[in-house]
Amino acid sequence: MRAALLSIKYMEPLTEHFDVRGWEVVRTTPERSLYMFLNKYVDLAVVSSVAAASLSLEPCFKCPAIYGSGPIENVKLKFLRRGNKVKLWVTPQSYTGRALAVWFLTNRGMDFAFVEDPKNADALVLIGDEARELGGDVVDLGEAWEEAFGRPLVYAVTVSHVPFQLEVRYSWRNIRLAPLEEVLDAYLHTVSTLKNYWIRPAVPPKGLLGLLRSL
Repeated sequence: MRAALLSIKYMEPLTEHFDVRGWEVVRTTPERSLYMFLNKYVDLAVVSSVAAASLSLEPCFKCPAIYGSGPIENVKLKFLRRGNKVKLWVTPQSYTGRALAVWFLTNRGMDFAFVEDPKNADALVLIGDEARELGGDVVDLGEAWEEAFGRPLVYAVTVSHVPFQLEVRYSWRNIRLAPLEEVLDAYLHTVSTLKNYWIRPAVPPKGLLGLLRSL
């Protein structure tokens, strides 16, 4: 059996859980994890909650969901400059981060436009280990979410092509993993709120091109 897990520090304990069960683990980015799952190069994957919901992928209730409350440090918006209109660059790895940034800027009445090159940006959205290193004029989007709603943000879930259960629970700094069924209300609130702000991921082509996108 093969699983695609995120190559981020807080995922290391989860990776060990799969290792001891004899799974082949691919540690990769959120974007590639999604591509590998959609093209069935893996049996199971951890993917963005926004990507899963927008593609109508059914998450596993008894498999890990990744969530956090307050300053989760995992999704941050860094302002390089502030002006009347923000040129925004979002790491292509993060569907949840993109939707969160759009939600945050829209609800603060800030005009923005996406740019493809971070060198041209006034603000950046980064995730995972890169986000934790950010300093300066930074907004922790998980903290902004809790201030707005008083609920955890569920930003990744497990999807599977095969019947599977792994009721693992642990915390890593302000990030938590638990079976989705334990945070189902927070997950439903997350995706229903961000539905107005997400962009549906493109479904990758099958065959060689899809494989190359997943490497």
